[in-house]
Amino acid sequence: MTADFSQTSRSMSKKILGVGIVATGALILAIALIIGLKFPSYVYRRNLEDMCVLSVQHDRFSIWTHNKYRDQSSHIFYWQITNPDDFLYHNAAPKVVEQGPYVYKQFEQKLNVEFPEDTHDVSFYLWVRQEFDAETTAEKCGSQCTENDNITILNPAYFQLLSRAGSDLIYALRMTPTIIEDALNHLTQLLGHEDGPSDTMRLIGVVDGNVVDNHAGDLHYPPDFLHFAFGDYLANANTAYANTVIDARQRTDFSVREMLGLYEALVNPTLFGATGEVDDDKCRLSVPRDFDFTYHLVTPSSVSFSNSNYNICGLLNTLQRFEPTHASAKNLTDAIAQYLCMNSTIACLELPADDSVRESMVLVIRDYVLEHLPKFVFYHAALLSKESMVVTRSQRNFALGYYAGQSAISAGKRTPPYVHGILDHAETYEDARERGPRVLLSNCIDEMEAKTNFKYKGWCCIALKTPVLRVQLFDCLQ
Repeated sequence: MTADFSQTSRSMSKKILGVGIVATGALILAIALIIGLKFPSYVYRRNLEDMCVLSVQHDRFSIWTHNKYRDQSSHIFYWQITNPDDFLYHNAAPKVVEQGPYVYKQFEQKLNVEFPEDTHDVSFYLWVRQEFDAETTAEKCGSQCTENDNITILNPAYFQLLSRAGSDLIYALRMTPTIIEDALNHLTQLLGHEDGPSDTMRLIGVVDGNVVDNHAGDLHYPPDFLHFAFGDYLANANTAYANTVIDARQRTDFSVREMLGLYEALVNPTLFGATGEVDDDKCRLSVPRDFDFTYHLVTPSSVSFSNSNYNICGLLNTLQRFEPTHASAKNLTDAIAQYLCMNSTIACLELPADDSVRESMVLVIRDYVLEHLPKFVFYHAALLSKESMVVTRSQRNFALGYYAGQSAISAGKRTPPYVHGILDHAETYEDARERGPRVLLSNCIDEMEAKTNFKYKGWCCIALKTPVLRVQLFDCLQ
């Protein structure tokens, strides 16, 4: 009997052990299922709460605004030109040596952070600041490398200008007002005219006088170039339409009033259309009645508008589009007539009433402005370009930016242009506000989905000086 009881006890123990193992396994499985199904969601939610900075009270607001988890540095190398004079003036190939690296640490801070109500958006000014890493620079570049080393390189400001212009020829053409005005002022000084441009305009209007060509050396004529003055050009153009104009005028000289009308349209950037700011398809051919400006040749001054909303096509644009047989020829001729006669009393080159002579006069002016004068302009622009093509400045200037100062490439501007450095940098918070954009992000939109956290929406231009390239503009948040 004792044996039977022991056997029964062992059998019961095995059953209890089996049930226990199954129960334990079921419990572990249940816990695993709960953890497997719920814990990732919990972790995801916790991470999301850390990621989605939705207010200034958020635990990670300070870390987020200062980008404390991001350590970024930049290594800058330069191709330094060692023979700038031979390169510029003796047609030698540039000799370059590599200089660098100069190392900068980057620090970022989000300022004036705003969380607009009833949105998942956030906006802020991004203050990016660079700090020179002298120790790493000395280690990688050598102890002789300092932040203020003088570097001679191709001028970034000049090539930024060319990039905006589209080509060196277009850049030179846009220099027409500046170069022609300088040439006229220089000619006035050479001729010793006490009455200023009036006597100069009288000589320029003489048909076949060749007086101006006597000063070709002083005016720095390009090789094989003659007849800077319009009267001389007309007499020597040797085209059918030039002869038509000469015969119609019975070879009479142009008056001071007529030449002021022509050359004012050439030296006034707004009338000439040299700024490149006018859309060819949208510019206004007719000059509005309340359009107002100060003459450059009579009283040298900057252009002013009575209504800044007006954009006129300009003489250059209109002459480029003029074709006698085109349906738009009459409208374009009328526009050209306006540019040449902005004031019938002071400066006005009136186009002839006869249609044939009128067309011939436009063609003469077109050839003079688009084919003849550019030889002179391009030559002088090339000289100015050579002076501007290479620049020597401190390494810090190239890395962080600088004001170019008054120079050939900024002629006519009242304030020196700012040349942006290789790195984004604002010295102070005020600089960041003035030059930097206000960034707009979508912060955890679409019901708190992490994949949409800090999705870029755009930025808005706060100051006119802000360079906004390759981005879409949005209205600034109030």
